[in-house]
Amino acid sequence: MIDTIVDVTFDMSPPFRFRIPGSDKVWQLPHLDDLPLSIRGRIGTPSKVIQAATKAGRKPPESALEALGEAQLALFDTFTPGLSDLMSAPALAAIMKSWGTHSGIDMGESQASADSSPITQGQSTTSYSDSGTVSGGSEPDAPNGQTSESSSSIPALTQP
Repeated sequence: MIDTIVDVTFDMSPPFRFRIPGSDKVWQLPHLDDLPLSIRGRIGTPSKVIQAATKAGRKPPESALEALGEAQLALFDTFTPGLSDLMSAPALAAIMKSWGTHSGIDMGESQASADSSPITQGQSTTSYSDSGTVSGGSEPDAPNGQTSESSSSIPALTQP
């Protein structure tokens, strides 16, 4: 019996590439659709709880805020090791917002979420929701989510 190996092909979305103020280093995060399911689920589940509470005019549960902050840090630790050690919580939130825009999602943070967030513990609590369908699948083309490229097409984030 001969084993057959099938090469699977699919559309790929470009990664989100960015620089932080004062640095030429280019970092990148995969498009939302390219995230491992474990990280995507860890971000999506608490986001839905936070959104439901916000829509109902309630303060989001602390457990959902903490879970979202931990999932966001896992995203950074997985694809941009060391970046979260260099940035403040508001700066990481700005990166998350820009990444969300790149991925076609709305990265809105409710006032209740902001008021009760564990940002003082270094966690961003920006919640988001899908606002459209996007397809993709890509891997960072350099180790640790960073490249040495310095192109003018790569957005340099400004700190809020």
